[in-house]
Amino acid sequence: MFILATAFYKGELFAALDRLSTELCEMGYMGQTIFAFLIFLTTIPPLPLYSTLMVLSGYTFGAWDGFVISYLSSLIGAIVVFIVARLFLRDCISKCLASSPTSMSLLNIIPARPHLLLLIRIAPYPYNLLNVILASSPTLTLRTYAGCTAISLLKVILHTWFGSGIHDISELHRSSHPSPGSAGEKAAQQHDGHDDIKVYWTWGGLALCVGLFVYLHHVAKKALARAQAEAERENQAEQGQSMVHVGQGL
Repeated sequence: MFILATAFYKGELFAALDRLSTELCEMGYMGQTIFAFLIFLTTIPPLPLYSTLMVLSGYTFGAWDGFVISYLSSLIGAIVVFIVARLFLRDCISKCLASSPTSMSLLNIIPARPHLLLLIRIAPYPYNLLNVILASSPTLTLRTYAGCTAISLLKVILHTWFGSGIHDISELHRSSHPSPGSAGEKAAQQHDGHDDIKVYWTWGGLALCVGLFVYLHHVAKKALARAQAEAERENQAEQGQSMVHVGQGL
């Protein structure tokens, strides 16, 4: 969506993002608090725009400040949603998942294999929906859930880095298209080649960011599928052994 928007409405898009960024930055800590609260809300299903807001956080506050804001609000939101869902929605979620044996078996083996939970959190599954579903795991502790979620959220830096790169491109676009007859127009003509290099460098960084994000998700999903297959084979083996014991008893 961003690529299509920049292709057809580049000027309008960057102008709107610049206005949003400027207004929030001028608000100081209040702007950061508002943004953190918005991200916190999107950790509650079915509210959308979770990933979008993290990208905008990097665009507005920079890669590292945006990372801190996104990381803390995402982690706090995940823990709050997990606690509320376990207290009030656990039975309801379990009934909804009862028709999926694969999901139930996965939820049952997660506490014994925390690395599976880490892979699930890294894989491209809906973040806010997982906050609720994982609460139905019968033996998953809050400590294990919070620890794995905290580690997996380090990937947020990819979102904020991407947003920061978009902001750099926006600034380069604005500096290369000043108002006619202004001093900025003459400066832009003198530094045109240098700006082109910066644009290509920034786009290269964005492409690398997207590549890392896709590769990370691909590896996580592949490892998770392999671990899930192994767990299913172990369950089948245990069921076979139990049937043998029953047969021997008879």
